[in-house]
Amino acid sequence: MLDRVEIPRAATRAEDYPHAFSGGMRQRVMIAMALSCSPKLLIADEPTTALDVTTQAQIVELLQSLQREEDMAMIFVTHDLGVIADVADDVAVMYAGQIVEQRAAAELFARPRHPYTEALLHSIPQLTPRGEPLHAIPGMVPRPDQFPAGCRFAPRCSYAQEACTVAPVPMRDGSLGGGSTSGPVGGARASVMLARCLRQDELVLSGPPDDLGAAPSANAPGGTAPSLEAEAQALEVTDLVKDFPLRSGVLRRITGMVRAVDNVSLRIGAGTTLGLVGESGSGKSTLARLVLRLIDPTGGTIVVDGKDITSLRGPTLRQHRETMQAVFQDPYSSLDPKQSIADIVGEPLAIHTSMSRAQREQRVVQLLAQVGLGSHVLSRQPHEFSGGQRQRIAIARALALEPRLLICDEPISALDVSTQSQVINLLTDLQDELGVAYLFIAHDLSVVRHLSNRIAVMYLGQIVEEGDADEVYERPTHPYTAALLSAIPVPDPARQHERKRILLRGEVGEAMGNEVGCRFRARCPFAMEMCAHVEPEPYRTTAGTTVRCHLHSAGPVLAGSTVQLLGEPPERMGAR
Repeated sequence: MLDRVEIPRAATRAEDYPHAFSGGMRQRVMIAMALSCSPKLLIADEPTTALDVTTQAQIVELLQSLQREEDMAMIFVTHDLGVIADVADDVAVMYAGQIVEQRAAAELFARPRHPYTEALLHSIPQLTPRGEPLHAIPGMVPRPDQFPAGCRFAPRCSYAQEACTVAPVPMRDGSLGGGSTSGPVGGARASVMLARCLRQDELVLSGPPDDLGAAPSANAPGGTAPSLEAEAQALEVTDLVKDFPLRSGVLRRITGMVRAVDNVSLRIGAGTTLGLVGESGSGKSTLARLVLRLIDPTGGTIVVDGKDITSLRGPTLRQHRETMQAVFQDPYSSLDPKQSIADIVGEPLAIHTSMSRAQREQRVVQLLAQVGLGSHVLSRQPHEFSGGQRQRIAIARALALEPRLLICDEPISALDVSTQSQVINLLTDLQDELGVAYLFIAHDLSVVRHLSNRIAVMYLGQIVEEGDADEVYERPTHPYTAALLSAIPVPDPARQHERKRILLRGEVGEAMGNEVGCRFRARCPFAMEMCAHVEPEPYRTTAGTTVRCHLHSAGPVLAGSTVQLLGEPPERMGAR
């Protein structure tokens, strides 16, 4: 069974426990357990949530191949509509405990018949031109004890009328213009269009636009950023290195070193955003911890707001922490569950300022208002809020000391698509208002592109590509960047099934600091002989992108669309 889910024999030693595996490997183990009794129905509940895009693509392909081999039905639960477009034959959309629409996937994406489905589709960053606010559904899902008498989506629906609020809305077959259906929704034919909306026949709702991935607008962040040479720098990282020792035996002797960050240099201008992307294990979070000085660097320098903090210690470092704050991936685990919201948001003020209690309370109310929360939440605790609301609280706390640099480490990866849009819009508005700089870490280039002025792609501790956000997204110059872009599912079944995919095999390994050659060569379809012996040096293209790849500095250049070229066999590419 382990062979069928592509778990290497080397990873099945008796002493290995789940915590020793990556997220993708642990998911493969769970799939193997689920298939051990040859089920006829597999329920996959958020199997790709919080995984990086390449691992997500591997898991999706694995589930599809196993489904074909076992002739097995599958219920795939997810909030990622791109993944749904890739895997689903039929789609059921749920809201507030009810299925509000069920149709064949291609029909639902082309022409949704429920306003909630339309709102979800329009919330996807890929479907919104850069520079424009993401569509976000106002309000939040009601609690079960607060469901309205009529349509449960009516309080958040822009099409709602008085009739929608009077009585519960039945599920109706819009394709036949018939009445309600009282039978089980799961038995519906793929051609039947079931929707729980009184106006489904009169409303003209829209799916993904034809110009999916349109060119950025004139006011897009990446198009208006001043040059790095001309602007003040919120962060300057130069030749940063971090080694972690490997220990073994009873005496825990050092037997080697792992180089998690290898000679990284980055700059972030004041009031701008640098998006940092890469697979899990690439070193993104380690880099963030180094910048925050939560861990000490092995080498290099870190300058925040003009101050070299590389060697600061004790009270001096503590004083300088006011200029840099962090927002983490899981807002619930980063908020003290026993504290009130007033204490959580006000804690940085109590530690770093001499404000009186009354002044702190006034500042906390102001911070909560900035992130869209009212003063009525002050006495409540984190468990009383949704994931998006908790992330707003975490952002309010991070902004309490008016930092110049905010590290956002996967702040939206565990949120549903509409809540993601709300948080991204909030971060954009706060940056415009406060002029704070962001280091925005994520694994989804489509999300990063919408928010960032520049994008840096990290692999095995190195920055392999860095440049203007539009340039990196539209014209990737490193094969790894192109593979990350290819792995992002398109929220349109027809286009998703027709597009060429670059499916990376294997996972990010560990760099020991003494590697020879290109670190990506084992997974690269264009690896040349020199890639095994010579480490590529940073090369600046005519478009201003910096890339570590011999295809540019010493071999055939990937001109035009790298994604299309990567669909060709390596031997053809080598002849260019």
